[in-house]
Amino acid sequence: MSSVVEILLATGRLTRISRDRRLINQLLEQTQLHIKSAELLVGRDDSIAAFQIAYDAVRKSCVALLAYHGLRATSRGGHHALFECVAELTEELHEYVAEFDILRQQRNSYEYPTMAGEAPIAAQIQHAVATARDVRRIIIELVRE
Repeated sequence: MSSVVEILLATGRLTRISRDRRLINQLLEQTQLHIKSAELLVGRDDSIAAFQIAYDAVRKSCVALLAYHGLRATSRGGHHALFECVAELTEELHEYVAEFDILRQQRNSYEYPTMAGEAPIAAQIQHAVATARDVRRIIIELVRE
C-alpha cells in the first residue's frame, strides 16, 4: 500500500472495509444508471441535476475501486480523499486526477452557489458524462475477477 494511502488511513480520511463483490457490482450498476440519467437530462431545464448525476457516476465508480481494495473514504476525508486514493491505487486513472478535482469543484459551485445563475452548460455535462463513462470502463477492467 502506498504511503499516501497509509497517511489517509492514519488520519481517518480512509477506513478499511471487507471486500464485498455484491457492493462493488451494485456501485458499478448504479454508475451505469447515473450515466444514462445524466444523458437524458442534457439540454433539459435541470442542468444542475444532470451534472450532479454525472459527477456521482464518477464518484461511485471510484468508490467501487476503493471497495475492491478494501477501503472506503470517510466523511472526514470526503470526495477529495476518495480521488486522492484512487490516484494512488492505479496508474490507469492518473490522467484523470486533475479532471476529478475540476469536476468536484464544479459540482460544489453548483451545489453551494455564491451567486445566482450558476449552472453548467450542455458541453460541461457532456464532458462529465464522457469522463464518467471512461472511468467506469477502466474500473470495471481493474476489478474484474
